Amino acid sequence: MANIQKCGKSYLITASCGYDSAGKQIRKTTTWKPEHGMTARQEKKAVEAAAVRFEDQVQSGQYVDPTITFKDFTEK
Repeated sequence: MANIQKCGKSYLITASCGYDSAGKQIRKTTTWKPEHGMTARQEKKAVEAAAVRFEDQVQSGQYVDPTITFKDFTEK
């Protein structure tokens, strides 16, 4: 299950990818911002759906870190 934290007007979504060889937990994060005019209930449902989609992407290997350099990407 992805972890959701409210940070101001946006939400931080964190998903776990297991552990590395040193035993440290590998986590991937993304930020989700609600559309203007959403009610609190709509925000809650939308962020939960975004968290499920993000976790599915991370678990299936489809998520690519946007801050990774091309050199690091090709090495992986």
